[in-house]
Amino acid sequence: YTYAFGVPNYVSPETADELLFDITQKKPMIIDAARDKNLAALDSDLWKNTPLRDLIAFIEENYTRVDIVGPDRFRIWVYKGD
Repeated sequence: YTYAFGVPNYVSPETADELLFDITQKKPMIIDAARDKNLAALDSDLWKNTPLRDLIAFIEENYTRVDIVGPDRFRIWVYKGD
């Protein structure tokens, strides 16, 4: 799952649910590569009224942003549990 989530009309409730399911099952490290005005960061309010709202809520509740790396300032998120 990459930049396509920033493409208008790409994300449907079904693709958002699929990603949420994968994240809840696998609990991967998340690299938030959003770095410009064309794609909002995970912790941006811009996602709150999209099909990704449940996914974003899960990440906000269950993940911690632990670092910002590189010249593009990618945000690194890790699962709080386990």
